Amino acid sequence: MTCALGRVRFAGSQMECQYMVMSFGVPESLFQNESVAKFLNYIDETKQKEADTIEEAKKEGRIDNPRETDIVMGRGKPFINFPGNKAVQSLINDSFRIQYRNLGSRDEKTVMSEAVLQMIKDKGIRFLKRDVKRGTWIQVDSMTAREKVSNILRMKPSVQIPLLRMKSNGGWFSG
Repeated sequence: MTCALGRVRFAGSQMECQYMVMSFGVPESLFQNESVAKFLNYIDETKQKEADTIEEAKKEGRIDNPRETDIVMGRGKPFINFPGNKAVQSLINDSFRIQYRNLGSRDEKTVMSEAVLQMIKDKGIRFLKRDVKRGTWIQVDSMTAREKVSNILRMKPSVQIPLLRMKSNGGWFSG
């Protein structure tokens, strides 16, 4: 005998299938009457509840799992090592960082960070923050995303530009 539950298939006797299906949380009472119609109805109701939950989450802008290209907001190594965060670090290369440091006014830096943010958003990258109460992720507003980009731009370039210093005897050296 073969019984199916959603995408999972079990082979074995009716009792074995019943025990396997019960391991997924299906109540034993559905099997006492051996009513297949009740069981199928239960499966349909469960699928509908899951679809409603997913639809509700989409309406509210909640995201179950971030994509690997997303930027996740937070502190610590799990956030630093997230693939999307690492990718955006390399996207915002050293030339952007050096250019940002050389800008004079705060307004110029804001304009540059907004331009870099737009470049990132054009690639389909989202900025997400963890909603601890619901256990999901939400997309942050543009102001928070721009602050994150500004923070990345303020990071030290990976290539240090050598500074020339004068020795006491008047010679030059790099270092």
